[in-house]
Amino acid sequence: MKLIAVRHGETEENKTGIIQGHLPGILSELGKKQAKKLAERLKDENIDLIISSDLDRAFNTAKEIAKFHKEIDFVSDKRLRERYIGSFQGKLARDVDWDNPPEDFETRKEVEKRIFELFNETLKNNFGKTVIFVGHEGINKALIRKFHETEESISNLKNQDNTCMNIFEVNKSGKVKTLLLNCTEHLK
Repeated sequence: MKLIAVRHGETEENKTGIIQGHLPGILSELGKKQAKKLAERLKDENIDLIISSDLDRAFNTAKEIAKFHKEIDFVSDKRLRERYIGSFQGKLARDVDWDNPPEDFETRKEVEKRIFELFNETLKNNFGKTVIFVGHEGINKALIRKFHETEESISNLKNQDNTCMNIFEVNKSGKVKTLLLNCTEHLK
């Protein structure tokens, strides 16, 4: 399976430093342009399935991609949501103490469990196909960390730019080869 994991376009909340987590997020004008450019880049890709986070910022980015692939399945899945960060959601990032997260903060293990449950289902049902996950920075970082078998913290991994593409090739045994990371050539 070829997995293309992309991040949503810029949101109004990204611009102002608001922590979104499970909040829907509103694509900014730049974010809408980024989504269109990403869709243009992917229009000739032989895509078999698009799975998007159900949060508006990702779902609206995925809808742009789907415009060029009307004949394929396009679904949303809550497991592609960004990490749930409890009472930090809606606050400015600079105003919270990341060293003391709220009790209802979703753990790294919980994020990985849900994303890899989806990944394994997708691999089982779509081997030999090309699938796009349209999600969020934390989701992409969880995939990268797991695929590279590193214990490095998500926060220490390179940031995922808005509408970046990550491409992975997965064989039958589940071994992953990374073909592309955090690519935004379509935005130039």
